Amino acid sequence: VVLATLYLFTRSTVLTLLSRLKALRPACRMLVGGPECLGPNEDLLRRNTCLTAAVRGEGEAVLPELLGALLRDEKLPDLPGVCRRLPDQRILDRPDTAIQTDWASSLPPSCSPFFAADKPFVQLETSRGCPRSCTFCCSGGDQPFRYKSPESVRRELLALAEKGIGEIRVLDRTFNLPLPRTLALIRMMIEEFPDLRFHLEIHPDLPSAELRRLFQHAPPGMFHLEVGWQTGNPRTLRRVKRYTDPDAARDALGFLTTCPTVEVHTDLLAGLPEQTLADVYRDTMELVRHHPEEIQLEVVKALPGTAFRDQAADMGLTVAPDPPYDVLRTPWLTVEEFSRIRQLSRFLDRFYNHPALRDACRNLLLAEPATLPELLRQGREKDLLSAPVSLARRFVFLFDYAAKKFPAITDQLILAWMDAGLSPGALPSTCRPWKHPIPADVTWTRGTRNQAQHPDARIWHVLLSSAECWFVFVRSVSQSRPVARAIRPRPPGLDASPGLPGQHPNSAEKRNRGQSTPPAETVSASRGLTEQ
Repeated sequence: VVLATLYLFTRSTVLTLLSRLKALRPACRMLVGGPECLGPNEDLLRRNTCLTAAVRGEGEAVLPELLGALLRDEKLPDLPGVCRRLPDQRILDRPDTAIQTDWASSLPPSCSPFFAADKPFVQLETSRGCPRSCTFCCSGGDQPFRYKSPESVRRELLALAEKGIGEIRVLDRTFNLPLPRTLALIRMMIEEFPDLRFHLEIHPDLPSAELRRLFQHAPPGMFHLEVGWQTGNPRTLRRVKRYTDPDAARDALGFLTTCPTVEVHTDLLAGLPEQTLADVYRDTMELVRHHPEEIQLEVVKALPGTAFRDQAADMGLTVAPDPPYDVLRTPWLTVEEFSRIRQLSRFLDRFYNHPALRDACRNLLLAEPATLPELLRQGREKDLLSAPVSLARRFVFLFDYAAKKFPAITDQLILAWMDAGLSPGALPSTCRPWKHPIPADVTWTRGTRNQAQHPDARIWHVLLSSAECWFVFVRSVSQSRPVARAIRPRPPGLDASPGLPGQHPNSAEKRNRGQSTPPAETVSASRGLTEQ
């Protein structure tokens, strides 16, 4: 007997493997389940003759009986959610869903001998289902909402901590519901498990005053929050039954993105009903202004078993017939506009979401209203949004754009280039090896003067539009990144400009690419040169 989970991005591969195995072992019985089986499964069995059965819903609810019948060589019983192939090859599919009613009190996965504790993180369910009813999600709807008690979660966390687990990704679709239980769990995590790191998915308009207070007093970096913004279009939100107060959501997101102890990952969806390309750009810029650590933009998928999939044709949506079932066209978005959205998604991943580029990218996007479409246009022309692109090339792209009118952002990019450990000799700016003592009137923003006096220290001098910096590299301490940095205002006698040929009083350096600089309000907006 082979059991397999079918997931959005593994379905084709798994079914191919099962069909090949069936050819080698014709007597083998094969049962599948998982997210891909949440809709009707008769067609799945009809098209894949290797399959014996498919389970819609929670496999724990029916697997003991199914496996018992197979062990005794009996025909499969008629169970909730089970679509099965009869001996005469007829297929029977039940319309209901398998639900494990005693899930909250059952043994956790960490008690299983199959549990793997050697991974970078583990996933943890503290609830199943969702009290919300967003039509595009497979966790709400008719599935009952169940959750484990705080004491049960405590026992599970203790067991995971004892196994040496450092990061927990909580699978709950809306962790901050119901609120009293959420407060109890967050308080427990902070007080009893301060050395663990938690990834939580939360609804944006629900953080209460008490929840905010708890996040403010959490150990820095303990919580990574995935906030489902999705869209700010109120008509769209109503059409997909995602009942959100946009003003409350903005207020909560504003708090979370300025709370120094948490990291915020925000989600956007495109292709929803009544959503235009202008809406997607507007939503993107809304999140850019809030400055989360990550913005993820995805085209919505019409997943099996969701109301969104059932209603897609009535809403005029064209959906891909095969995984990942993404929306291809709507009455509000053309095929070409979907192409622009996918390019925007790659731009966010490659530029905004990279820690070395995020601040400068954000400041460029906020500098002028036309910046986003212009960066996308230039990114397409330079093939930066399709093929893989090195970090250095991404830096140079933003540098070239900023050099035309935003000196302060160019300065940001120069500092970020050096901090990222990229080659100083390839930096598109005035950057030279420094062979002299570092001046006494500098401010050390990282490390100390002692590190500059290390026998293996290599020092680079960087000239910015309004300041000059010294970066100290010690290979025995860090292979590529600077261990110390000093800065002072640029003396009036220096006539070299970043990215432009010029003379430096200490040396003449060969130029790589001739480029210039980055927006003045942007320096303070991204924490300033000195604080950086």
